[in-house]
Amino acid sequence: MTGSGLFAIMGYQLTGLCSMDITKENIEKYLLDKNGNPSRMKKKQNAEFFQAALALNPHEDENTSLYLTYKGVECRRCNLCGSPMKIANFKIGWKATAHWCSIKCRDADPDYIEHHKEAMANMDHAARIAKQRETVKQRYGVDHIAKTDGFKTRMKEFHATVDHAAMQEKYKQTCMEKYGVPYFFQSDAFKEWVANNEGLITKPEYAIHELIASLGLVAQANNRTILPDGKEIDIWVEEKQVGFEVNGVYWHSSWDRESDQFTKKRHLEKSIWAKDAGIRLVHFTDIEVVSKWPIVSSMIKSILGKTDRRIYARKCEVKMIDYQTGHAFLNKTHIQGGAPCALWVGLYHGEELVSVMGFNKARFDKNYEWELVRFASALNTTVVGGFSKCLKAFREQHKGSVVSYADFSRSNGDVYRINGFVEKGISQPSYRWVKGRTLYNRHSFMHRNLVKMLGEENYNPEESESENCWRNGYRRIWDCGQIKFVLE
Repeated sequence: MTGSGLFAIMGYQLTGLCSMDITKENIEKYLLDKNGNPSRMKKKQNAEFFQAALALNPHEDENTSLYLTYKGVECRRCNLCGSPMKIANFKIGWKATAHWCSIKCRDADPDYIEHHKEAMANMDHAARIAKQRETVKQRYGVDHIAKTDGFKTRMKEFHATVDHAAMQEKYKQTCMEKYGVPYFFQSDAFKEWVANNEGLITKPEYAIHELIASLGLVAQANNRTILPDGKEIDIWVEEKQVGFEVNGVYWHSSWDRESDQFTKKRHLEKSIWAKDAGIRLVHFTDIEVVSKWPIVSSMIKSILGKTDRRIYARKCEVKMIDYQTGHAFLNKTHIQGGAPCALWVGLYHGEELVSVMGFNKARFDKNYEWELVRFASALNTTVVGGFSKCLKAFREQHKGSVVSYADFSRSNGDVYRINGFVEKGISQPSYRWVKGRTLYNRHSFMHRNLVKMLGEENYNPEESESENCWRNGYRRIWDCGQIKFVLE
């Protein structure tokens, strides 16, 4: 039966091109461009013919529907749920590795879980990285391509061709026309969208890009030229040699023992690669970007040297403060919030508290007398010499060695080195638990607290902490470990 006959039966009123057979040759002639891809203009010009071709193999995706008719093949279906799958593009159809309709189905497929487990067990990451570095060293004399003169020259040449000032002004003008403010994240539309979605931002990187643009800097998205093996940096600020990672908690967390082995050192390895390449890599979770935006944006400004104001510690007064004052200040200014410190040092600029440093007796390593637990300054503020002045005030009253731990996810530890601390190495990664859009400190899930957190009916004393949590729908996300610093 010809195409016209079939569609007459189906009730289509075919005229013009549609009276022709729906053949491969006619599809090429009337719907595809010279490169063999569907042409938007031709589909519009030959709308009836296009709709008739789609009707032969209905699919929610038009390109997939047309592909099925054009190739005369059946639609590929998901290995797990059996749903019809969408093609990757018109030329190749489905990728050879495409077997599932979604990541959710893939991760739930027992065959994939077993295959992934075997692949990860057989992969020697350290050996692969070492081989890559050796190859680069043989070719270029350095252990990373980003350290070569050629790479640095190309980056400088590229940025020399970009009129950053003009780009910035054009961006501001467009935002003013659309939203009445120079930057989108300042607009009511952005704030309303965040509120309506209960903090679920699909691309929180966008807010960071907006912020960086407002600081007069250029950020590149999804850079794959800096780290080995084509590893991606979500947001790359070449001028400052700083990269920002926004780790979506769903994609970067584990749900069982096998996936946990894969995710445990994922962020640590990436940060070490960045450090070896001479750049600073800063990690945030997508939840932190949304729920703690004032703190996150202040940290980014500080890291990029673009805080709103600078205050000099020599113009400030040191005072010992109480727990309530120090704890409340940290909850507003430190991304990890307050901490149970025994001694608090505050730095006042006039009547304003601008920096806080908290100390305890050493908690984890009893070889040292004191632990510097927290330090933070007021939001959007750089207190030049603030860390040094607070530390000096503490040391004048309390003798003994001091240990502190810098979060490698966000800090390179320079402020410790400047103030006489000696680096003692990087610890193994630590973790937090996540459920929905809430992050939980791991201490809340210690075995003695599990009954309270999970409920007596959901707790199994025969299982480990992780087994209890995974079974109850919690996922584990790992950090980059801690850099240990000691001041003798």
